[in-house]
Amino acid sequence: MSKNTLGEKIRYIRKGLNLNQLEFAKKLGFKSATAISKFEDNSREPDKNNLIDIAKMGNISLDELLTGEYKENQTGAATHIIKDTENPYEPNIDKIKISEDLILTTRVLESNTLYATALHLNIRSFSQAVEAKERISIVETNQLTMQVEIKDLRKEVNRLKATYEGPGGKDGDLTNTDKKVI
Repeated sequence: MSKNTLGEKIRYIRKGLNLNQLEFAKKLGFKSATAISKFEDNSREPDKNNLIDIAKMGNISLDELLTGEYKENQTGAATHIIKDTENPYEPNIDKIKISEDLILTTRVLESNTLYATALHLNIRSFSQAVEAKERISIVETNQLTMQVEIKDLRKEVNRLKATYEGPGGKDGDLTNTDKKVI
């Protein structure tokens, strides 16, 4: 199936929002996922209002949703293009332009709309996720260091056991604390 079909574009938008079909359906006012499933497999087309809502949810124009073509928005920045060769929700580091993204982010945050609130919450969540990933990396590094230290300590314990000879010529028990060491 071509990635330029309306159904594929709807699926990309839904997955880009990390929603399953039922969650996406409820956001569009449906009670079950059946309509979304039919939209995505191109066996049914959404009505005009659903198309508008889907485009808004995907942060793309209605033209872009229907044709896959884009036009420049009011800031002069191009909206995302859905092509046969790419999934718009998979990051492409080469195409990220931080300055454009900062301008757009600022514009949305200053809009005092629900989009501003959603973006603000997403930014905070992503920041927390990045911080958590950094903490996990530190913990993993510490864990590896501790594993090496434990291995070295076990070697030292085994070396000490080998050099300690208990009564009767048997290997000694280093856990015996009844004997005084002189």
